[in-house]
Amino acid sequence: MSFFDKIKKFLEEDKKTEKEIQAESISFEQLPRKIEALTKEISAKNQGLRKQIDERISAFEQDAEGRIDSLKQVDLSKRKEYDKIKVAVKQNLELYIFYLDKLAKDLKKLEDGDLGKHIDKIFSILNDFNKASYAPFEKATFLIGKEMAAARNAVMTFAQDMNRIVSNNKTFFEEAKLINKVADFLKEAVQAETLSKDAGTKIADFGEEIKSLKEEHENTKKEIDNIRSTNDYKKDSEEKEDYIRKQNLLEKELQLIRQKIELKSLAKVFHHDRKKSQLIKEYSNDFKKALKSDETLEIIKMAEGAQKIDISSLKEMQKKLAESSMPVTKTDKAILGLEDKLKSIESGIINKGAAINEEMRKQERLAKKKEKAIIELRELVKSIDIILQ
Repeated sequence: MSFFDKIKKFLEEDKKTEKEIQAESISFEQLPRKIEALTKEISAKNQGLRKQIDERISAFEQDAEGRIDSLKQVDLSKRKEYDKIKVAVKQNLELYIFYLDKLAKDLKKLEDGDLGKHIDKIFSILNDFNKASYAPFEKATFLIGKEMAAARNAVMTFAQDMNRIVSNNKTFFEEAKLINKVADFLKEAVQAETLSKDAGTKIADFGEEIKSLKEEHENTKKEIDNIRSTNDYKKDSEEKEDYIRKQNLLEKELQLIRQKIELKSLAKVFHHDRKKSQLIKEYSNDFKKALKSDETLEIIKMAEGAQKIDISSLKEMQKKLAESSMPVTKTDKAILGLEDKLKSIESGIINKGAAINEEMRKQERLAKKKEKAIIELRELVKSIDIILQ
């Protein structure tokens, strides 16, 4: 039995029959097409009801126009009541005409939209009219009966017709709400499934990128090994070893001179001179560093003057220290560049791994969201005779 066959079963009382409804069992993948078909049926029915309502509003507008014209033609001048009463009745008549005219215009101005909300707005407008027009109507009927009653009957008939439309289609509105709710949960489940597939694609892409980065990492390490196996690298290594030997010799010479200078005694001699005391302290802490920064070689003057020792060789040593630095060869530069590349690749692998973990966590969240939506769907579709597998 189709969705609208079921609706007809409720609407056409004289055609009711006792039939056992066979529930349809479908998969989640089949559900979107089924709901789409039911949604189209609802849309078609909505359009028919909307047309019916619009035509009834249009008819009411014309009826209200006639009632307003009739009310405007009411003549109280020949009535024998007191003028004060006639003035009050006239004022309330005009006020009722205003509200009746406003009712017709407000109904005409209603915008297209959700049918349920459209109907709610119609009843809201009718309620506002009833509240506002009640007192003017009561006061105007003191002298005006026939025309006021006709106007009120026009409004009541319109309201009754609207109630009848809603009452006759109550089952349809309930099922339409149900289908819309099913469509919302279905959209949520499908969206979660789609996003999960997207996350799976990203995970696969990131995995390929990591694989490519690891291959690049291995190739880069091989490049470094190849450089280290060349004659140029061996030659450069010998040059650096020679530099290190010279530095070790210079270091030993410095240590010998340091031992030769009695820095503690020298400090006592120049304790009154703050600048010289500070310099001696620097030599005590780091002889090599102090020698580099002692531009005037004050230490030679102090040692030779106070301790009568010859440490003039410090001049040459200071010069050597200023001129010497570990040579940076072409092979060193090449290896340093490749080592920086290795660090960049390793960082890329870590970042891609973190991205995979994030997408996997996203998949877990989406799986829970989809499962929750499907649980809701299984319960909802039972009401429209569908069993979701």
